Amino acid sequence: MWKREPREVAERWAEAKQTWFFNRILDVFQLKVTDEGTPLGRGHLAASNHIGVLDIPAMSAAHRGLFVAKAQIAQWPILGYIIASAGTIFITRERARDSVGVVSQMERAIASGRRVLFFPEGTTSPGDRVRRFHTSLFAAACRSGVPVQPVALFYEDLADASRPNRAVPFVGDQDVVRNLWALFAEPEIRVRVSYLEPIVPGNDRRALADQVRAAIANRLGVPLEENAPPE
Repeated sequence: MWKREPREVAERWAEAKQTWFFNRILDVFQLKVTDEGTPLGRGHLAASNHIGVLDIPAMSAAHRGLFVAKAQIAQWPILGYIIASAGTIFITRERARDSVGVVSQMERAIASGRRVLFFPEGTTSPGDRVRRFHTSLFAAACRSGVPVQPVALFYEDLADASRPNRAVPFVGDQDVVRNLWALFAEPEIRVRVSYLEPIVPGNDRRALADQVRAAIANRLGVPLEENAPPE
């Protein structure tokens, strides 16, 4: 009788647990997700703009796989534990050498057929622009030869769906607890998750990052922020 490999069983279990936990978060915050487009199958990278603490749960239903996130997230109350327990790969961007190990982990995950999603802005934005991208993690796609699917996140204002929700972004001098209280105060949170056409990489990770960034900005109809510090 055919049996799954222990690692595959563990990965499937981790993905199922991840989906269950994140669906509970969607319920708690009354987060209504509208998916547009189709996520790629297993064994690819996806790159998204980054708005706030609900980004990973918002994408978890359609994106069953690994996330790459900044190390500080693991310290967030409750939500950090859930994100960490889902097998998230954490990166400390202040350490230049940290990205080398993270790229290797991403490549191994891709080779085993897993999806890996990351936030190349490296920080959050109010949703009215796309910040400059850190390019180092795009090396995983170039070296593995797998496509990168751009993902555009947009949290809608409840009164005007064409405007961004100002309560959701985790920006400025807010701490995570204050941001979570602001989210709890919202009667409902609506987010559009747009899965865009995948981009086949060449050998230039910077060119690939520029293509992905432009696709996300174009889908959202927002400008590119050019004054962020380069990598």
